[in-house]
Amino acid sequence: MSQENLSELERLQAEKEELKKEMKAWTQRIHAEQDKLKQEKSLYEMKFKLLEADFLSLAQKQEEFRREKEQFEREKAYYKSYSSQDFYEEESEIGDFYDEGAFFFKGVTSPLGLKKRYKDLIKIFHPDNLFGDTDTIKKINLEYEKMKEYLQVKIEA
Repeated sequence: MSQENLSELERLQAEKEELKKEMKAWTQRIHAEQDKLKQEKSLYEMKFKLLEADFLSLAQKQEEFRREKEQFEREKAYYKSYSSQDFYEEESEIGDFYDEGAFFFKGVTSPLGLKKRYKDLIKIFHPDNLFGDTDTIKKINLEYEKMKEYLQVKIEA
């Protein structure tokens, strides 16, 4: 073999080695990018699950809010129904009772109206209901007893 063929062969060997190094570097880059893609996919899936859970939570809260709004509207309509004069007389007749801080039975002037309001309030604020509260029930009972005594005295007088 001639000198030229040897130098050509060495040059080709050097190119081959260089190409192998480049190929190895590119293979490492590909593996690194694949690993990065796997991590990003995993992160994306975690974020998607979090968003999905938050979306479901939001939907539940919206439904709960809708139910509370409906309950509020029913209570509002219920309290508006007390403006009828079927059970009540003029409020001015028992104004002094309300000066003492009565709240739940405001506007009630007859024992029948008092009893009906008491039953309705117990249905609304019973602890087993959505808006129920034992403290409120205690206040209603206390005010009911005071109002009952007041109306009894008023009737006897």
